[in-house]
Formats: sequence, structure tokens, C-alpha cells
Amino acid sequence: MRSRRGCTAGPCTWQGGTLATSKIHNQEHQYVIVSGTLSVWTKETGAVTIHAPFHGITKPGTRRVVYAHTDVCWLTFHPTDETDLDVIEDQIIMKHTNILLEGSPS
Repeated sequence: MRSRRGCTAGPCTWQGGTLATSKIHNQEHQYVIVSGTLSVWTKETGAVTIHAPFHGITKPGTRRVVYAHTDVCWLTFHPTDETDLDVIEDQIIMKHTNILLEGSPS
């Protein structure tokens, strides 16, 4: 991630054939698909195929399942004045326990 006053930009890259899930987003923010083709599923939109270049907005509470048909570069932009990456992640990512990976909550 790169931080500048008021904004942090973070790249995500996937090789073609990759299936991934995102973390749950806390804030609305912009993103750009810089290169590649991917299918993105959210409970709000269902499955959508996106071809670069593409600009979108992520809403709070969004979690995605992504399948990269080709190599993909996805860039996010988060509003923050923070420069500490741990603090930034605490601001932009919702706390979540995956009971399949971490066991059931106490």
C-alpha cells in the first residue's frame, strides 16, 4: 500500500485461474481494475464479469468472491490520513471470525 495525505492506494494482483475471497470492507471506497478479466460475485449483484479498464465503488459491508480469468491487477483507494498499515487495515476491514478456519466463537 502507498499512503499520501488523505488517501491510501493498495494493489491486488491475481494470476489467471485464481479463485479468492475478499475481506469485508468497512468503508466506501473507489477501485480500478487496471488489467485483466475476472468474474466477481457479491450477494448484492450476483456474478458479474468485468473487463479492464473498469472503475467501481465498494460499499461498506461488501465481500466478494473473485475468479480471475486472466492475470488481473486491481487497485483500491481508501480515504485516510494514516500511514501505519496496521492502523489502516483496522479502519478499512471489518473484524470477522471465519468459523471454518478458526473454530466457532466462544
